[in-house]
Amino acid sequence: MNHWLGSKRPGTVVSTAVCPICTCHYNTTATSNRPQWEIPVGVQLVPGILLLLGTLFVPEAPRFLVDTEKDDKAQDALAWLRKLPRDDPVIVDELKELQETAPGSDGQAESPSLLSIVKQPSIRKRLGVGVGLMIAQNMVGLNALNYCKLVPLGLPDTIILTN
Repeated sequence: MNHWLGSKRPGTVVSTAVCPICTCHYNTTATSNRPQWEIPVGVQLVPGILLLLGTLFVPEAPRFLVDTEKDDKAQDALAWLRKLPRDDPVIVDELKELQETAPGSDGQAESPSLLSIVKQPSIRKRLGVGVGLMIAQNMVGLNALNYCKLVPLGLPDTIILTN
């Protein structure tokens, strides 16, 4: 069975992440001033800040580096990702494969533009469904359900959407 973040079920990880949020909500409901919303927002900023700081330590994608003709940096990035030495046969083979499939190599045409991709009917249909769902999510107030207390409506104090 495939383990996701050390758990047999992804729901376990989600439940573990929800626990601090519920604790923060419970501890701030007694106050009716600014800390009631500032503390939860501050807690939600922590993972985003950690991810932002983490991006400083991750190299560029090897495919991007090959596409921009920075093969030495691409080889370094592959070695870092695979935790192998630069001259390992696996790294050398993968770099050759990336170079062969790079746009413009061996007379291949450049990547199509975004406009030409969106002009395809099947892509337009998928894009329309995705954008429509995003708009519908906001129109029906799903974000409000996730962030607001609904006690005046007679609903429970906290709504947790889980699997």
